Amino acid sequence: MAILLTACGGGSIEEAGAQLAKDGQQVMAWDRWVDPKITNPGTQDVACEDGGVKRVFTATATVRSDDPDPDNRLDLVERLIGAEFSDLGYETVTEGPDQSDKIDSRQVKKVREDPEISFTYTMTLPQEDTVAVELEGQTACT
Repeated sequence: MAILLTACGGGSIEEAGAQLAKDGQQVMAWDRWVDPKITNPGTQDVACEDGGVKRVFTATATVRSDDPDPDNRLDLVERLIGAEFSDLGYETVTEGPDQSDKIDSRQVKKVREDPEISFTYTMTLPQEDTVAVELEGQTACT
């Protein structure tokens, strides 16, 4: 008798991790990034508090913008990165405080259900013509 066990979300950590890495690399291949760096490719298991494992993808980059208004710079970059994730089947998590007029930073979370993956990108304004972005994605713990 053979028994097959799979993780929630319809697949293994290897399958979810492969999707995480693929999606993260695809977003980081965006042609508007300046100096993109993948700091963790999401290929290794990371221990979860409950004893399971997950995969984590991290990256950093900047985007140039000549808009003098900080709010407009963040809005534009938020929409552009969001479109990249939407093209890959991710939806925006809308819970939490409204950040639409926060002018020093923004944080956006995108999720997909199958496999269960989330990406959070944080945008800050280190210079007048630059938006810095930190990207972190992770699979669900299995």
